[in-house]
Amino acid sequence: MILFPSAFAFPVTVKDESGVRFTALSAPRRIISTMPSNTEILYDLGLGSRIVAVSSKCDHPPAAGSLPKVGDLTLNAEKIASLNPDLIVMLYDTQKYQIERLRALSLPVFVINPRNLDQLSESVLLLGRVTGTSASARSLSSRIKRGVAKASSAKKARLSPKALVVLWPSPVITAGKNTFIDDIVSRAGAVNLGSKVPGAYPTVDFEFVVKEDPDFIIFAGKSYKKMQQTLADEKWQALRAVREKKVILIDSDILTRPTPRAVKALELISGFVNE
Repeated sequence: MILFPSAFAFPVTVKDESGVRFTALSAPRRIISTMPSNTEILYDLGLGSRIVAVSSKCDHPPAAGSLPKVGDLTLNAEKIASLNPDLIVMLYDTQKYQIERLRALSLPVFVINPRNLDQLSESVLLLGRVTGTSASARSLSSRIKRGVAKASSAKKARLSPKALVVLWPSPVITAGKNTFIDDIVSRAGAVNLGSKVPGAYPTVDFEFVVKEDPDFIIFAGKSYKKMQQTLADEKWQALRAVREKKVILIDSDILTRPTPRAVKALELISGFVNE
């Protein structure tokens, strides 16, 4: 159970990750999260009892699934306002338009935007400050850093292998340069092939995949059966990584969401490419 911080900790003014200053006059007690990743972080900070609504995609932890929903890509501004929130946590890169829309209604929007694991630790600390849970945030941030350091230390002193991340198999959608996934793959000691292609989440021709012939393939998904059905295709069988069974399936939630659980994805990939 989280204890509300003492009154002397507030008011507090924090510049969020969109560069806007946010002032909390008291510890927020009616929080809305508009992204699954933000919801996970808030729960990790012990703030679950203060969350009054989430997006329709918020499913972790399971308790988040039973909370009122305020929309997905398009948010229900009227419902959000009716819940009388004192903090709305949003994600900049994914929700730029929605952020502007809610701010225009003078709603209490606070934005984070972690693009790599280092920035994730900073985002956690920011949320800790604005919610009055700095002690929990420091502990969580330290846990992330320790996990990253441990997984990254497993890298072998050799030429980095090439890894293809498959977010969608047909057509192949992968993760590009400077994305959260790119950071995870790089820290694990591999070269993310998607970083060679323009765009954050580019679609690539299979000819590109064949030409690069990755050493390892990382499928982001939840169904081993579906991955096996994809790999049974003749064109996938032509890849060396498939023939040598150097393919791994990682839960898309822990690989794609900028949350503390991403450290587990780093651990899995690091162990995979450094066998």
